[in-house]
Amino acid sequence: MRTLEDINAELEQVRQKLDRARNLSAVMEDLKAQHEERKRAAEDALKVLYREQEDVEESGAALLCLLPGQNSGGAGGTAGPRAEGGGGGQSPL
Repeated sequence: MRTLEDINAELEQVRQKLDRARNLSAVMEDLKAQHEERKRAAEDALKVLYREQEDVEESGAALLCLLPGQNSGGAGGTAGPRAEGGGGGQSPL
């Protein structure tokens, strides 16, 4: 038959295991919250990156339109003198 001391020792072991389980659960919840926060931060950073990339592309297109010999019609400045029928000579400017 088990003694009272055996039962108390077993009970103490169970309490320790429960405390450990509670601590691990709290750590797990904290890690989940950190993961969600980092995920949101990464999504926000990607949004900013895409916005900046679009701004750079728009600025580049605007600069190309300002260059001599470029199409000033706002079509992205891809047509040079040859495409306009200039025959490969120099720009009139």
